[in-house]
Amino acid sequence: MRGRSGDSLEGTDMSTSVTTVTSVDELRTFIGGELGTGAWLELTQDRVDAYAEETGEPAGDRSVAQPFLLLGMTNLLQRDRDGVRVAVPARSNVNYGLNNVEFTSTVRVGTRLRARTKLVNVEQVRDDVVQVTYGITLEAEGHTHPVLRADMLSRLYV
Repeated sequence: MRGRSGDSLEGTDMSTSVTTVTSVDELRTFIGGELGTGAWLELTQDRVDAYAEETGEPAGDRSVAQPFLLLGMTNLLQRDRDGVRVAVPARSNVNYGLNNVEFTSTVRVGTRLRARTKLVNVEQVRDDVVQVTYGITLEAEGHTHPVLRADMLSRLYV
């Protein structure tokens, strides 16, 4: 796989080991590196329909996922990833926002998806707050290019 600006997804190495990170200092050692890849998950018609019903955002073509559905699925697709797990003790861990969201391709029902996660930055915002930026790339099986890229911000209140 190439970096965030690259396109190729072919020939990627899939690790199956898990490393748990339990401190901010240890987490910083992974900046710029890939944290892992989630398992494949099939995009179902039921999921597309349920999203349309709950949000009032129907897909123009019912067999194509709404872009914000894909964005919303990124947490699910990262949940059981291999690689590095972040378990820094914190009072709270809050989804803080998004940067640089790109929907780069449509995704049809029946496509299998997975998320790759890269650690972009770890920033001390205050003595008790650390902001972590994750680069998320959503892959679709059979596609040679990512279907979504986004930087997700998380705040750890330590």
